[in-house]
Amino acid sequence: GLKSGADLYLTKPFSYSILVQSIKTLLYNREKLRVYFTHNIHKIDHFETFGNLEQEFVKGLNKQIHDNLDNNDFSVEQLAESLNLSRVQLYRKVKAMLGISVSDYINNFRLEKAKGLLENTSLSISEIAYSIGFSTPNYFSTAFKNKHGVSPMAHRKSQ
Repeated sequence: GLKSGADLYLTKPFSYSILVQSIKTLLYNREKLRVYFTHNIHKIDHFETFGNLEQEFVKGLNKQIHDNLDNNDFSVEQLAESLNLSRVQLYRKVKAMLGISVSDYINNFRLEKAKGLLENTSLSISEIAYSIGFSTPNYFSTAFKNKHGVSPMAHRKSQ
């Protein structure tokens, strides 16, 4: 039931309209979570909506990504192995919980870290790019602009 982490519990007999509205509400809430986590990856450790198992999984996921942040060869396969999951299991779990792919999650994590480094350090754009695992500063700048709408240099100047 609900104590076990279910989002909804309907007893029989139930109304079709209640079922449809409940599903719509669940999907809407899932989309809100996806948008939130896409833009607030750095806050996930403190998010209380997940059950304990989900929180532990996300904390472990974040720790592995953080520990390998500067490794541009760090792959989804290595991440899955470090979490004792198959690549497919990892993809399914992350997609189901966060609504995005593992690769997107890793990139968003890196770009949030970069944003913090741009705001709080005097490291060059190249140094930041390499320190968060991007293979080239140009690719980093393109990815940063796609996520944040401004180049890394423009973001730094706006601070």
